[in-house]
Amino acid sequence: MSHHDPHEPEPQDDRFLRLLADVETERNALVAHPIYERIDNIPALRVFMRSHVFAVWDFMSLVKRLQSDLTWVGREPWLPSRDDVVCHLINDIVLGEESDEVEPGRFISHYELYHLSMLEMGSDSEPMRLFERAVRAGTSPADAMAPLDIPESTKAFTLHTLKQAGQSTHEVAAAFLVGREDIIPWMFRRILRRLDARDDLWMRVQIKLARERRRIPDSIWHRVPERVQGWTRGLEELRRDKRRHFRLYLERHIGIDEEHHAPMGKRMLRMLCEDDDTKWEEATEAARAALVTRSDLWDGILQELYGDSPGTGDRMKRRRFGGPARDARRVSRRLEEASDRYVPRP
Repeated sequence: MSHHDPHEPEPQDDRFLRLLADVETERNALVAHPIYERIDNIPALRVFMRSHVFAVWDFMSLVKRLQSDLTWVGREPWLPSRDDVVCHLINDIVLGEESDEVEPGRFISHYELYHLSMLEMGSDSEPMRLFERAVRAGTSPADAMAPLDIPESTKAFTLHTLKQAGQSTHEVAAAFLVGREDIIPWMFRRILRRLDARDDLWMRVQIKLARERRRIPDSIWHRVPERVQGWTRGLEELRRDKRRHFRLYLERHIGIDEEHHAPMGKRMLRMLCEDDDTKWEEATEAARAALVTRSDLWDGILQELYGDSPGTGDRMKRRRFGGPARDARRVSRRLEEASDRYVPRP
């Protein structure tokens, strides 16, 4: 026998489900965006992270606004929250975002974890650091962002998020829930699938390289052409997992958002909107705008990676950013040829 959550309305009466139905087109477009299939290698991830770090940063403006409105942080005298579960949700999100225990005994903010990921992969964090330094000095976010060498869509996304953080509480909650917590597991899971597929490739190549390398004794390895030796060293360097912290960041968000934050976020939005038609309409528009600007953000990153159209420029960029399978096969084939030449097979 199924047990119905007393805090959950019946499906036919659920205004949140109606909201999701109203933004289904925008949500599906974001889930199916081509960017997830195109950031399957380290150089492309570097470009992606250079813009995405601004989304990691501005997320906290939504969270902190909700914490301010739904708890009594910074206000005296203290009074209890209208909803203990919602209060717990917001404080739990802040705790996790600002000091998550990502590994036993290791606490770090997700923003700092993302910066570690960028450092690990050699992504350019200078635009974000310049922006952060300017904001700390009292410059407005718009003025601090204007001179940065990042896509215009990244600037527009960040400024739109900050604008939404200044709207009414239910609109902020809708942008936070539908534009972030509800959709992030879908987006990040697709990125992880691409990373896992690439890991499978490297595992196969690693096995083949190790087998061929073992056939050439160290005493005659110097006879293998330097170019082949260089390719082998380069492939071994690429094989190292430079994405450990990035993967950790993605996995933390998938697990926490999907299993914990999103369900409680729905309760928060229902509490804030109640049966007020105007509030639900405003929440729907806020959610739609958050989804559209996220798609625009992804469009801008793809344009930076591959250009406007799938023409010659696009193919040239794809050769630059992609092709790990081709490179791996080339190194493996050359090493196999070298081992055949210097250590003939029985």
